[in-house]
Amino acid sequence: MKKALMLILIISWLLLTVNNAFAFRCSGYIVVVGDRSFTILRKCGEPISKEVIGYTGEAIKLKIEEWVYGPVASYYIHLIFVAGRLDVIKQVHE
Repeated sequence: MKKALMLILIISWLLLTVNNAFAFRCSGYIVVVGDRSFTILRKCGEPISKEVIGYTGEAIKLKIEEWVYGPVASYYIHLIFVAGRLDVIKQVHE
């Protein structure tokens, strides 16, 4: 329970401190919220970083992953997937 609460707090903080987007362009393709992870891999190739950042729920656990692409014009694109479907696109200046 503590881990789930901590994960929710961290994700909430990240969402408040970065620019969110609904789409981004890679290799001439448009990637939008709702796209499947395998589709994005086919369009954009392997990300520079790919890690599991948590799981949802108690009874049914869905994997939450974060992929990072970039840099693109001094920004990195962070993609958050829930159960293999793109849920959040963040543009982070690093």
